[in-house]
Amino acid sequence: MLDADSQRYLAPYYATPSGHHLGYAPASAYSLVFQAIQKDGPQITDLYLDIAGGHAQQDFIVHWSYWRPDKLMEQGIQYIGTGRLLPNGLPPAVYNVIADVIDKTTGQTKRHQQMVYAHSTEESAATPTPDA
Repeated sequence: MLDADSQRYLAPYYATPSGHHLGYAPASAYSLVFQAIQKDGPQITDLYLDIAGGHAQQDFIVHWSYWRPDKLMEQGIQYIGTGRLLPNGLPPAVYNVIADVIDKTTGQTKRHQQMVYAHSTEESAATPTPDA
């Protein structure tokens, strides 16, 4: 299978059946496969981009952005920063997170987008009961 997003390089992938879906694995140094790993905390949600494939040095630049479905018209796309770990995390909300990845050795670039429901892990305060 070929990467439809790549206009500069031939970036093939191995496709393997996984139930009703297909799983993908990189088949060359120009092929990149991503998975955003989410960890919800008491105040923010952290995201880490796990990257498979690319050149052996695994030397990447990652640019993070997001847009919120409920605030897209007012806010548009918000740039967050760089690094495999999303800078400063996300406060509770629903986001479409964008990670633009550049392999510094090969020059290959690829965009990953994923919907994220960021929520707090704090227990909700107990609801007071009315006096009887």
